[in-house]
Amino acid sequence: MEEDLLNLLFRPRSIAVVGVSKTPGKMGYEILTNIVKYGFPGPVFPINPKYAEIHDIRCYKTVLDVTDEIDLAVLASPVERIPKIMGELSAKGVKIAVVISGKRGDPSSAYVYETARRHGIRIVGPSSMGILYVRSRLNATLGPVNVMEGSVGLITESRTLGMAMMGLAGVEGVGLSAVVGLGDKLDICESDVLRYLVRDRST
Repeated sequence: MEEDLLNLLFRPRSIAVVGVSKTPGKMGYEILTNIVKYGFPGPVFPINPKYAEIHDIRCYKTVLDVTDEIDLAVLASPVERIPKIMGELSAKGVKIAVVISGKRGDPSSAYVYETARRHGIRIVGPSSMGILYVRSRLNATLGPVNVMEGSVGLITESRTLGMAMMGLAGVEGVGLSAVVGLGDKLDICESDVLRYLVRDRST
């Protein structure tokens, strides 16, 4: 897999969070909140036609309403909306997305993957817990917001296990460099991520 593409995953200059919410506990709310609180330095574009702003950040109806370039999309929308969203991401020129939506092992995961492949978009997931890369101040995960910097990279299929291990790392004083929630790993898999992290001096 091309290193430039994985750079967009680990070192994005901008992020769109599609399917954000103002309701604490919902995936779209938790992802956006972690991104903001962890101090991601680039532009963040919340996407949901219901809202004008979230966390004092302008909210857009679709990614097509964003005038700037989008390096990484994080999708927390219901699965049935994913095909339309993938089409919009493709039209916007987005090449990679982390799909939080879905349940591991559900038949809908294959449907999401086929839709992404048809539009030429590489995905992490579906049913991903998100992506953390400390050097980028990127915490687009469902896990804890406060992550201590260190040299341990964590790759997990399970959201529950990944969130628990992130929490345990904090309790035990173990610093992390990266966390990748692969979920159903129908596209980007552990081999792709390991090849990237083995060359990453912070891991």
